[in-house]
Formats: sequence, C-alpha cells, structure tokens
Amino acid sequence: MTILLVNDISTSKATFQLIVGDFNFEDINWNKWEGHTVASNNFLHTIQGHFLIQHVTFPTRARGVNEPSLLDLIISKDDFIDNIEYLSPLGKSDHS
Repeated sequence: MTILLVNDISTSKATFQLIVGDFNFEDINWNKWEGHTVASNNFLHTIQGHFLIQHVTFPTRARGVNEPSLLDLIISKDDFIDNIEYLSPLGKSDHS
C-alpha cells in the first residue's frame, strides 16, 4: 500500500509533491540507503526510482531503553524543505 501511494503521488501533475507520515521501516539505514527486508528495499527503490528526497535525518521515535529509530519521514520531489524542527512528543506519544 505504501509503495502504491508513493507511486500515485509521484506520477501526479501536482506542483508540489510532499509525503509525510510514520512509515515504520525501522530497519532502513538512511545514511547508506539500505534496508534489511524485502519491503524496506522495495520502498527505497521506489523512492529512488521517482527521484524523491527523504529529508528527516534524526531519529523520530524513542521508547524506554529501545534504540531510537527514524520512522517518521518527510519525502518530496524537490528540495524545498529548509528546516525541520524536532520537538518533544505530544501527550503520551513516543514520536517527536
């Protein structure tokens, strides 16, 4: 479903293409652009195939003693994102 959504948005005629959300691909190493599952690798190939940019560089989820992970993504067609602020979670959320 995620790949279909990315494909639909990427092939649209929209002036600005922005995809934001919790994608739950915690096994992706965004510094190396590699995943450890078939689903993660398919997602990465889809993003690369549409020449999309993933802007988030800091872990966005932390819970207890678990290793923080980068799950929440901001993806765009063009590089129009200048600054991302990582704020404390709202309420009982474990996402920043």
